[in-house]
Amino acid sequence: MVVDTTITHPRNYDFYMCAHAGMLGTSRPVHYHVLLDEIGFSADGLQNFIHSLSYVNQRSTIATSVVAPICYAHHASEGNIPIPELPMLHRNVRSSMFFC
Repeated sequence: MVVDTTITHPRNYDFYMCAHAGMLGTSRPVHYHVLLDEIGFSADGLQNFIHSLSYVNQRSTIATSVVAPICYAHHASEGNIPIPELPMLHRNVRSSMFFC
């Protein structure tokens, strides 16, 4: 669900999005402010892109209220999260993409 009229700022580009399904009133809409759009997204295009990003968080199997890049930036700023060492890669797969 997206709200981009009526309760938003009259001149600035902002909108509210609730990309996930909550249970019993636990949904958290996020208020997005577009500061600079160098790519030139349409309003619907940007909102669809942000909605798609709510499904790519590796810590969740469902859509999240806050999109993955923002969650990752938040976790990185905390600084005390242990980062596991990556496994050694076989030389046959070093130049190909894979998910681990």
